[in-house]
Amino acid sequence: MPSFIRLSSRTAMFGLALSLAATAPVLAATRDEADQKHARALSNAFRTAARKLDPSVVSIVSIDKPPYSADSNGGQGGPQMPEIPEEFRRFFPNMPGMPNAPQQRGGRMPPRMGEGTGVIVDKTGVIVTNNHVIRGADELKVVLHDGREVAATVIGADRDTDLAVIQVEATDLVAASFGDSESLEVGDWVVAIGCPFGLDHTVTAGIISAKGRDRVGLATFENYIQTDAAINPGNSGGPLADLEGNVIGINTAISSRNGGNDGVGFAIPSSMVKEIVGQLRDGGRVVRGYLGVQLQEMDAETASSFDIKPSDGVLIARVQPDTPAQKAGLQDGDIVVKIDGKPTPSTAAFMRIIASRRPDAEVNLEIIREGERMTKQATLIERTTERVNAGAPALPQRSEELARLGLTVEQADADMLKSMNLEQGVVIASIKDDSPAAERGLQAGDVITKVNGRDVRDADSMRDAVSAVPEGRPLRLTVVRDGEQRFVILRR
Repeated sequence: MPSFIRLSSRTAMFGLALSLAATAPVLAATRDEADQKHARALSNAFRTAARKLDPSVVSIVSIDKPPYSADSNGGQGGPQMPEIPEEFRRFFPNMPGMPNAPQQRGGRMPPRMGEGTGVIVDKTGVIVTNNHVIRGADELKVVLHDGREVAATVIGADRDTDLAVIQVEATDLVAASFGDSESLEVGDWVVAIGCPFGLDHTVTAGIISAKGRDRVGLATFENYIQTDAAINPGNSGGPLADLEGNVIGINTAISSRNGGNDGVGFAIPSSMVKEIVGQLRDGGRVVRGYLGVQLQEMDAETASSFDIKPSDGVLIARVQPDTPAQKAGLQDGDIVVKIDGKPTPSTAAFMRIIASRRPDAEVNLEIIREGERMTKQATLIERTTERVNAGAPALPQRSEELARLGLTVEQADADMLKSMNLEQGVVIASIKDDSPAAERGLQAGDVITKVNGRDVRDADSMRDAVSAVPEGRPLRLTVVRDGEQRFVILRR
C-alpha cells in the first residue's frame, strides 16, 4: 500500500508536469500579449498628450542688437551652458554669436540670437515663458506650430521666479490646459515639449523625480518639480505635462556637467505659474507680501539648543524695526512652525508662503518661544527692493578679553548701536585661533547682543550671561554682522 501511494503520487506529479509543459507556451504568449498591450497603452498616452499640447507650444527667438545688452541671455535661451556641443552645431552653423558665425559687412557685429520655448495660455495671444529667454532682447519673434512667424511684445517679467508673459497678435490660437501640480506624485509619468537646439516641437518623456525642490540657487522663490525627462537648451519656457496633456510645470533649468541633459531637470509648478501669470497680465508686475524678519536655517546644534528637531520650523534671527513682524509682537529667537496652518520646514518655504500673500493680508503665525507654543497675527505690507536690501554698515574693531570663549569684546557705543537699530551689544575685537569662537566662524567686528536670550550690554553682563547657562548646555549667541542677525551655537 505505501508503494502504491508513492507510485500514485509520482504518477500524478508526472502528469502535472506534462500538463504544465504543454501550457507553458500559452502562458508565455499571454504574458507577452499583456506586456505589448500595456506598452501600446503607454505609447498612446504619450501620443495623446503630445497631440493635445502641440498647437499650444511656440518657439521663441530673442534678438539682441549691438550694442549688446548687459542683461541679455548671451546666446541660447535655455539652461546655462558654455556652448552647443559639436554634434549639434551643424543644425544652425551660421547662428550669430556662435563660433565661426559670419559678421555683417564692414566688420560690424551681428545681432545675438537666443532660442527658447513658450506656451499659449490664452487664445488672445498671451504666452508664458522663462524670463531668461526674453531678458535683454530688443526684438522677439514667435513661431507658431503651423509655421507662422509673428512679432511679440513683453507684458511683464518676474526675475524672482524666472517667469515672463509676452503677447502676440494672431488668430486661430489654441490655449493649453493647465493641470494641478499639487496633486502630482513622485513616479508619475510626464512629457516635456520644446525646441532644444533649434529643433522645434520635440517631445521627451520621463517621470517626476522629486517635488518641492528649493535652495537650488536659480531664483529667489523656488518650489521646483524635478524630472528626468530630457530637457536641453531651448526647452526653457516649454511645458512639462501629464499624460492627459495638461501643463503641470514650465521647464526652466537643468543640472548638467557638460551643458546637455543629465537626467536632472527642473520645472516651475503650474500652481506658481498660474499665480504669476495672472498678476503679470493684470498689472505687468508681481506684488508680494513682506513680514520683516531675517531668518536662519536650524542645524542640529541650533535645534538642540531649543529642544526641537531641525525640520520643525525656521528661526527668526532678527525682527526688523517698524515692520509687520515687530508690530505683531514677534521676537528674535522665535521659531515659526506654521503660517496659516502650512508647515515651514525651511527658510525657502517660509519666504515662499509670505511672498504668495498680498499686501494687507493677515497671516497667522504659529511660533515656539522658550518652549511655549503661541500664535501671532501680522498684517503684511508690500515687498520692495529697498525693504529687502535694508542693512547696516560694517563694524569697527574694539578690544577687551573674554578668554573663556576665545574672544575679546567691548561695549558698542551709542552711535554704532543706533546705526544698526540695536539697543545694546558688545563688539568682538579679536578671536583666538583654535578656540570655540573661531571654530563656529565668529569674526572680529561681530556684535553680540544676547546669550541664550539674555541681553548683553558689556563684558561683565556677557560673563554673567555665560555663567548662568548650566555646564553641558550650549551657548546660543545672538550675533549681528553687516546688518544680518543670526544665532551661533558655542560649546565650552
